[in-house]
Amino acid sequence: TPTREVITLKPEKVGFQKIIESKIDPDKSSNDLKEVYLYYGFLKVNTQKKYLLKNNENGILILNISGTMKVNGELLDNRDLLVIRDINELNILSIEESKFFLIEI
Repeated sequence: TPTREVITLKPEKVGFQKIIESKIDPDKSSNDLKEVYLYYGFLKVNTQKKYLLKNNENGILILNISGTMKVNGELLDNRDLLVIRDINELNILSIEESKFFLIEI
């Protein structure tokens, strides 16, 4: 069901800010998509954050908007995209101030 919720992000707030957190009732849905979690992330220089997956069967998509960071050891620069499956958590370390989207589906 669509919502009319207005989300106000604080662009310089360190960590993850929820944009969408949606669980779909499998009895009411004909598609395979059951959960979607979308966060905006911001990390200052040399900041480390951990993200624990809500569901171990989900995958993670990280879209780095700006900055440089390492995600589970993989280096991401401006506009890089990383897709990961079969993990329980993400370890994110910012090399430069970084802004990104994290999508768990």
